[in-house]
Amino acid sequence: MLALAFNALPDLPEALAAGRELTYLGWFYGNAFQKGAISDEDARLYAKAYARPSALHAGFEYYRAFDQDAADNRADEGPLEMPVLALGGDRSPWRTYLHEQLKDRASKIEGEVVPDCGHFIPEEQPEWLARRLVEFIG
Repeated sequence: MLALAFNALPDLPEALAAGRELTYLGWFYGNAFQKGAISDEDARLYAKAYARPSALHAGFEYYRAFDQDAADNRADEGPLEMPVLALGGDRSPWRTYLHEQLKDRASKIEGEVVPDCGHFIPEEQPEWLARRLVEFIG
């Protein structure tokens, strides 16, 4: 939870992570539930993508937008009409968070907890996710 608060600070995360993207992101990847799910090669590729100043800034802006997103969601009176699939890893502190947040906001929602998985669902459980997406989109 501290990372969420840090990432939302104005300007400081960029100042500390710029030029050190692999160090910063690598810490999170190295602490994934499925050790080795994000290879060193993948981590370098992700870090290279975030090394562009606009990309790094945009990544942190995601966290800075939480309060405004919550206000916008409260102001929107209509439910989401499209099908929604809300997933969370069973080893993540947010395992059912997305589903809980959306269950009263989406008329066609499916929620599921991904087994043996932390935060990085596509990397930690790619086969499971592919099967579930095919089933959902199907």
